[in-house]
Order: sequence, then C-alpha cells, then structure tokens
Amino acid sequence: MTKFAEAKGFVEVRYGKIPLTAPYDLSFATLSLIDVFYFVVRADGRMGIGEATPLPGYGGETVEAIKEQCHQMARSLEKGVAAFDLVDEFYGDTPMMASALACAIETWREGEEVAFSMPVGGPIPMLAPCSGRTPLAAARSTEKLVSDGYRTIKVKIGWATVDEDSDRIMAIVNSLPADGCIRIDANQGLQPDQALSLCKRLEGLPIEHLEQPFAPDQWEQFRKLADATSLSLMLDESIWRADDLRRAAQCGAKAVKLKLCKHRGMADVRDLVRQAERLGMAVGFGNGVQTSIGNHLEARLYTELGLQGASEGNGFLKILDPFGGETLQVQSGYLKDQGLGNLSSLTTWGEQIAHADCSNI
Repeated sequence: MTKFAEAKGFVEVRYGKIPLTAPYDLSFATLSLIDVFYFVVRADGRMGIGEATPLPGYGGETVEAIKEQCHQMARSLEKGVAAFDLVDEFYGDTPMMASALACAIETWREGEEVAFSMPVGGPIPMLAPCSGRTPLAAARSTEKLVSDGYRTIKVKIGWATVDEDSDRIMAIVNSLPADGCIRIDANQGLQPDQALSLCKRLEGLPIEHLEQPFAPDQWEQFRKLADATSLSLMLDESIWRADDLRRAAQCGAKAVKLKLCKHRGMADVRDLVRQAERLGMAVGFGNGVQTSIGNHLEARLYTELGLQGASEGNGFLKILDPFGGETLQVQSGYLKDQGLGNLSSLTTWGEQIAHADCSNI
C-alpha cells in the first residue's frame, strides 16, 4: 500500500456478535451468529471503516487471534508506525484483520460521502442460497427463490452422502427455469472419490461451478479432478494472493472466488480481479457472511470492475444488520444499494477492543 499523506487521528476497533435470522449450514459448522470487528479510522474530519468477520473453518483466523493482533496494532500505532505499514505485517497470520485495516484506511482517504453514502450503480444480480436439507425442501426453497426473481441458486454440500447431495441437487435442477443455474459449494467437504462421482453425475446439467471440493492445500487432488471432469471447478478458500491465482489456473480451475475480506483492501481486489481475468478464469465475488458495511464496499467494486454473474455479497440479508437499514435491498433478485447513510453510531456499537492515537495514517 503506497503512502497517501501524513495525518493525525486515531484508529479504533469495535467488536460484537450479530445474530443470524436463521441457522446457516456449512460443511464445517452451522452458524447462529457471526463475530464482527469494525476498524474505524478518524482524522482530518473524515472517517473510514473496514470490517472483519472471521468464520470457523475458513482460513484459520479466530476471534482471539484478531483481538491479540489489535492490541499489537495499537502498540505499534502509539509508537508512530504508519497505519498502512501494518497491513502487510498482519496479513500473514490474520488476513481478515489486515483487510479490515486496509479498507478503513482506503475509505478514510475517500471520505464517507464517496465511500459509504453514495448509491451504487446497478442493479446487481444476486445469488440466493437454497435452504432445504432434503430433496423436497430444496425444491420448495428453489421454487420460492425463483418466484422472487433469483436465477442463480447456491447449494451447500459435503455434509451428506454423495447420493443425498446428488438427489438434492437434482431436485433443485428440476425446479429451475430455463435461464437458471446452480453454484455448488462443497466447503472443502469432499473426498477425491466422492468429488469425482458427484461430478460425473452432474456433467451436462446447468451447474455454473463446483466450488472448493477439497481442503485449501490439496492442489494435486484438485488438478486430478479438473483433468477428469468437464464440470467447471472453482476455488475459494485456496485463493488469497496472486501466486494462488496462478497456481489455480495451472491446476485447471475455471473460476476463483474473491472476497474483500480475504485480500489487502480494495486496491488489492482490483488487481487480483484483473490478474484472474488475464489468466482466463471467471471471478465469483462477494461475501455471504458479512454485514452491510463490507457488502456495500463489495457492491461498489462489483460495479466498478464490470464483474459478471451473480454476486455473493448477500451477508447482510442473513443477519439482523445494525447499519444496512432500508438502503440495501434485493428486489426481483437484484441488489439496489442506495448507500449506507450516517454511520457515526458505529463508534459506540459493541465493545471497544483497541484504540490508538495515530500520528501517521
């Protein structure tokens, strides 16, 4: 991150838990609430905000690790270390924290009006998660989502048998309109034989991508699967840096999932999107476990970068969002983002984890 300007102010971190409106099933956990950190930069009459929402089983980052690093960040800032110099320092162990700090600095540079208050061009097509755990429930969920205007349905697998997953996927397929498709997310939950069996059953169906079948470091297993199936394979938890993009392309990935929370702020996302496109891979974008603050920034990037396909930046729909209000709405399957309005109440939200006066932002 390049230096912008010296400015005196403070950096603060707020933390709290936000309930989900319904349980959210992943292959490695079922969530009923999310842990949220907001990083706030204030200086020269402006405020910037970044969000970190660590997820169990995703990248290994924990609430306690972020809290510990926040205390280290505060000590460094008080010693005069420039805030932007800390992003790379913390990215290795706590990338989501580093992303939140980077975004707070970037949005401070922009100012609140540009960063958060202005409407986002659009509308943006949105993906919708299928909630059914049985074929009948999945079909009914899909029918409801289709009637609401969604055309890309996401289904989580990996916590059942291949037969059960296949039956549920087929129920969704049979409930789709002609212009509909499915994005399947295994969340690292498949064994190689399971993944190959499932792919062979699904070839030729309206499957957009099969996402992250294996653990993030199982590159060779992923390459073998890509060589053995015509189904488009996507990587998410394996993708953090530019080197990961190049390795994904070499291993046969047709698509990658990028999220603002995984990378070094908005500038890094812009660069990674263009690199992925040059490598011939489609880019899925957006975070489904996040609040309106992070999702708003993702909506801005989606529009700015001309991304295609359904956005996954729908986390704000799953929670009792403290800041989205009525300004982020999904209508007929499309996001209409009117900006977030006044966010000054964020400085009293939740619990203060860290606060540091900063002589160089």
